[in-house]
Amino acid sequence: MEDYFYRDKSGKEIGPIPLTTLAQLRSAGVLDAETPVRIANSEKWVPCREVVAVSAPSAPPPASARTGKSSLPPALVILSIIGAVIYAGSVLYKSVAAMTTLTYGFSLDGKEIPKGETPEVKVDGQLFESGNHLKPGRHQISISVENVEPNEKHFWVFHGNKDLGALPLESSKGALSVTVNPSSAKLILQRKGEVVRESDSPLNQDKLIVGDYSLICTIGKNFSADRVVKIRRNETTRLDIKAELGDIAMEAEPGEADYSLISGTGKTWSGRTPATLKGLSTGSYLLSMKRGDYEKSTNIVVHSFAITRAKLLFEYGKMEIQSNPAGATVFEGNREMGRTPLVLSDLRPGTYSYRLTLNDYADASVSAVVVGNETRVVETNLVSLKYTQAMQNARDYLRSANFTDALKGVEFALEIKPADELAAALRSEIFFNIHYSNAANYFARDQFDEALKELDEANKLIPDNAEVITLRNRISQKMEGRLDYLVRNGEMSLANGRLDDASRDLGEATQIHPADQRVIELRGKIQAAQYRRARIEEWKRLLNDINDPLSFKSYLWKFRIGFPAAHDGTLQALKDLSSTWTIKSEDLPDDKTSILQLEAKGLLFSAGFGLLMVSQPADGVVEVRSKMWLTDKRLGILSTREDESARRQRHAGWVRDLDNQLKAHIGVPFE
Repeated sequence: MEDYFYRDKSGKEIGPIPLTTLAQLRSAGVLDAETPVRIANSEKWVPCREVVAVSAPSAPPPASARTGKSSLPPALVILSIIGAVIYAGSVLYKSVAAMTTLTYGFSLDGKEIPKGETPEVKVDGQLFESGNHLKPGRHQISISVENVEPNEKHFWVFHGNKDLGALPLESSKGALSVTVNPSSAKLILQRKGEVVRESDSPLNQDKLIVGDYSLICTIGKNFSADRVVKIRRNETTRLDIKAELGDIAMEAEPGEADYSLISGTGKTWSGRTPATLKGLSTGSYLLSMKRGDYEKSTNIVVHSFAITRAKLLFEYGKMEIQSNPAGATVFEGNREMGRTPLVLSDLRPGTYSYRLTLNDYADASVSAVVVGNETRVVETNLVSLKYTQAMQNARDYLRSANFTDALKGVEFALEIKPADELAAALRSEIFFNIHYSNAANYFARDQFDEALKELDEANKLIPDNAEVITLRNRISQKMEGRLDYLVRNGEMSLANGRLDDASRDLGEATQIHPADQRVIELRGKIQAAQYRRARIEEWKRLLNDINDPLSFKSYLWKFRIGFPAAHDGTLQALKDLSSTWTIKSEDLPDDKTSILQLEAKGLLFSAGFGLLMVSQPADGVVEVRSKMWLTDKRLGILSTREDESARRQRHAGWVRDLDNQLKAHIGVPFE
């Protein structure tokens, strides 16, 4: 069966109650037809008349009742009366219970209970909330909260609201006992940020509310320790703090220094050395010392019942500044430090930079890394403003290829600073550009030797320069092409018999590359041709020598025929004349010349000799020249055994026989 709630006239929600009780309250007149009613599992309120209907009016008593005469037995009447009384009492009891409530509040240790702590309340062993309905009679209420002493109470409830007021609760308690070694310590006990007790050690405290506490233990000025203490119900928490302490003795060298000491927990001490701190907790510390802007740090460890000694060395260095010329003013930022030569002392290790100024000279900057216990010497050459301007002018002229004025500018700079490396290097660069420019001009005019000489001079000034290498390669390529042309042209001229043209080509090729194999081969061919030509000329001279007293005049035949055919025909003609002439030797100076030496046969007292030259002076034309000698065999002079007439007749016979044979084997000459 479902339970119901209803609202009384004050609007208070009452329930849950069963439907039968709701009907009894409606019948008893506690609830009227419009009283709001809802089912326990619904939020919808409806008039009570829709849930419980009122019984119809009773029917008129029977006639026997009206006449005062009962038709029921007496025992049944008594039972009916008793049942009616019991029913009426039950309805009344439920009606009273429906209108009976219990309310209460709480206090903790005499104060309002903190928010967030909700006690657990049970009435007669069942969870209960303030304002709920309660049956009339005697009841027991029990309250329980974490870290709070249990609370129970008995009470009576009759009709209406029963208010128990603020039920007193008391926090659970425990005790704390603290000892410290050494015992001269200050103790502060805190709970939730509030001081509970301050005391010298030892500390004994009872009636402490259970929970977590913070205990701060300090010994002297330097030792401090925090502990978390947990107090439990009806127990004594014991804590023994053993303070392991040590001392630190600090000093700086040289002199005094400001110190800062930081513990691992972040606590800081500061002061000036020499200094000693006593009663420090054991552990690691960071020690820093400063002398002006010079700071040094180290990690130290404090040991129990011992003195830790810490000594920091401040090592200073020196810096000596020199300038050429001397007398320059030295600045650090805007602060004047002195004039060169200048020695700066007591410098902490690090990098230092200074600015030097001097009239008519450009400002200069110097820097050095200073090391402790050492002296750093810094030298600088101040740059004359006139020198700077002269160098700038020289560079500007060089960029515009005005080498003459560029040299004037750099020479003026060298007058100001005779041994200056920059000016000397710029001078070399100018001369390099002069030689390179000359080489480019020579190259443009195909004057390769002059161009290469200029490049050699440029390479001496700036070795392995990329531009020089590039131009040299271009010259080599062009020379190679020219050399190839000259060799080929020389060989062609030589092949065509133009020995002078071939010699001119050889001369130019030799200037380009005298050791080239092609040039060497062409030179050999030309020398061989020159030798052959000289031999031919010598033979021609012999053939044409009219002053030779032992010889007859020369004869010349010209044929329109090729050299091979003419040569073969001549040899055949001499073969047919073998009874008269013997071929002693043949010389072939070239492929177009043949020289035959002949000796006459059948002479007793005289010796006869002949010389025959077959040559091709032009294409399609062959010349055959002959000359003959007749000498005394013994004296080698003109024969005296034969008169002049006989000699001439013999010579005429030789010529006639030769002429006939040449015509027979070569053809008719055209001249």
